[in-house]
Amino acid sequence: MTTATEQVRSKTPEELKEDASLRYAMLSVYYRSLGSELESRGAPVMVVPPEVAPLPLDEALERLDVREDLLWDAYWRIVRSVPVEGWERQSFDRRYPPAFVERLEDIGPHELATLDRLRRHARVRAHLLTAALLACVEGRSDQALALADLLENESAAMLDDTDGDDAEGDPSAALNEGTKAILGRTAGDYMRWLARSKKSRGDTRKELRTLQAEVGLNLSDFVEDFFDAVAFESFKRRRKAPKTVLTASCIVRQDANTLTTNATVTTLVDAKFETLRDLIDPLNWSHGSTVIDETSYVAAPFDLSTVEYKSATRGFSEPRFLYERVSVDWGDDDLETGGFRNVLTIDNFEVDKRRGRITLPFKLCRSIDSRILWDSRPGGILIDGGYITARSIGEDRWRVTTRKILQFSDRTPYSNATGWLDYGQLLNFLTPAAVTWWLETDFYSAASMREIRIAPRRPKTQQQGDR
Repeated sequence: MTTATEQVRSKTPEELKEDASLRYAMLSVYYRSLGSELESRGAPVMVVPPEVAPLPLDEALERLDVREDLLWDAYWRIVRSVPVEGWERQSFDRRYPPAFVERLEDIGPHELATLDRLRRHARVRAHLLTAALLACVEGRSDQALALADLLENESAAMLDDTDGDDAEGDPSAALNEGTKAILGRTAGDYMRWLARSKKSRGDTRKELRTLQAEVGLNLSDFVEDFFDAVAFESFKRRRKAPKTVLTASCIVRQDANTLTTNATVTTLVDAKFETLRDLIDPLNWSHGSTVIDETSYVAAPFDLSTVEYKSATRGFSEPRFLYERVSVDWGDDDLETGGFRNVLTIDNFEVDKRRGRITLPFKLCRSIDSRILWDSRPGGILIDGGYITARSIGEDRWRVTTRKILQFSDRTPYSNATGWLDYGQLLNFLTPAAVTWWLETDFYSAASMREIRIAPRRPKTQQQGDR
């Protein structure tokens, strides 16, 4: 298997230019569709110089037409930023971005009505599943089983659907298909499995204790986000759209005073334990990544000589230093690029197949150097920490959560440019959109969910200034 660097080297200049254009388009979609998921707390996250502002949404989507998988990922990012409304018909143009409305109207005359209908039905199911989960862990199995039956037949039993002929099919059947595609079974069957197994109830109780802290949402909000993903998956399956891994929940917060961004992304994936372990392994972060070019274990923060360890198939408990080289770009111009070299501390890598757990915490140890536009200097990142966790929710089904806390240094005090050329806080302004995109594409792309082998690594030559 070739490394990410080797794959890049094998591409033609035209292919590399197209890749950069698609990255710019996806970043623009994320930037334009932060929606209600961003809690900015007054931070100027939308204030960037016009010369580096992301593309308009319609232009970004037009660029993504050449990659149908990326286009549908962009559609999902837009949809999940639009709140689910009640049962009264609302104007789609007032809720969804016009560029998105026009595209779905091109697919079919009632496509957006169908999607909106699925989302409303999914919201009712979310309320039922939340109640069933709480009843299950509190030992009220009879109530949990009764709610499981309602989950299977909620459209006939509870809903007075007045959409008429503008939406196709039975939403209950469509949501059952979507849930089965994500969980491996319908929501009702999943709850019956939990309610009838003492061990499963105990595991669920333990999971719920940590879930809300890990994902950054309460149980009700998390289940609502999950069923919104189910609704979109159901919509995609009916349109025979490319198969991708959908993010179940995402919460982004930026502090107004420090511009520190805290992003938490959670998804439910179908994968073998070994595949998931290899995907989370830091030595494999560069495979399929949009920003990470290279990772390797090094001897110390100021000694970047490579250290080879035994295979991490069982994890490790001793602290290790991870060298990381990152490249970022945010436009079409070759100048709109940057790069960072850091050393992270990884205290432990928990790999427990019996309990169905993988945990990888990381934190910044040393920011070596950075380059943004014309400005190169030592350091550049003040905070870079977080974790990746995977928890079993069924056979070969996992909840994977990634949290990243990031703050770039203000480059203004040492930059000669002023006025509209003042890019001191540029990366902090772009971070809420960019870091969410990085986390989702780097860890949850369908293309990455396959067997990963660590390619042999050549020893790095010590360069002047590394120490």
